[in-house]
Amino acid sequence: MKNRFELFFIFQTFFNEIKNQFRVSIRILRSDNAREYLSHSFNTFMKSHGILHQTSYAYTPQQNGVAKRKNRHLVETTRTLLIHDGVPQCFWGDAILSACYLINRMSSSVLENKIPHSIFFPHESLHPLPPRGFGSTCFVHNFSPGLDKLSARSHKCVFLGFTRSQKGYKCFSPSLNRYFISADVTFTESSFCLSLYSLLFRLHLVKYIFQLSTILLSCLVFLLSRLLHHLLRFIVVIKLPNVHQEIFFWCQIFRPLRLR
Repeated sequence: MKNRFELFFIFQTFFNEIKNQFRVSIRILRSDNAREYLSHSFNTFMKSHGILHQTSYAYTPQQNGVAKRKNRHLVETTRTLLIHDGVPQCFWGDAILSACYLINRMSSSVLENKIPHSIFFPHESLHPLPPRGFGSTCFVHNFSPGLDKLSARSHKCVFLGFTRSQKGYKCFSPSLNRYFISADVTFTESSFCLSLYSLLFRLHLVKYIFQLSTILLSCLVFLLSRLLHHLLRFIVVIKLPNVHQEIFFWCQIFRPLRLR
């Protein structure tokens, strides 16, 4: 929902869906005092279907406690999925849909440890496809026509959950910037984003090691140059006087020969 005023259309869709799928009707709707719940079209629709609209008074979110707790449950599960696998926050919509998918397929203490999905659909499979880790690396097989013998046969993607409209995995390709929905997917069960972060970390680590080695080499050259300087000073100061004495000695020996 990009705009709050889309709520009326979404509520109409939800009302018709549960009426057709489960043959039940909404009798009471409880909400806060947001303007989108109090619009003329919204009130007219509820009155025409005999729905009682109850609103909480100001600064009392506890009167709408069921919705607040469920919203908190969804947000906390979504945050866990994003942080655990290092998925960017721009995919929060896919993460919250995956969180809802997982919560509906786990036992609930409120329902006497029963599974919500099994209550509504007792004859359907709990998982149409084997569940996979959110944010894991996967390869969607490419069956596009016109591929030559050396073309890649798959797209490297990140798994972002399931969809209601098709029986397949929902995957996203960062290189192509597009979604793929397919059941012919190979998973590596490693986080795509964490693998990318690991590669970047290794590159930075190599960079830092190279910089550190350059600094250490410069320090070593400096120390060797200073050591060489001190050695030359030692030779000049200590050995040079002896050289002068030897030269003076030989000059004294060969001096009488020259006089002769």
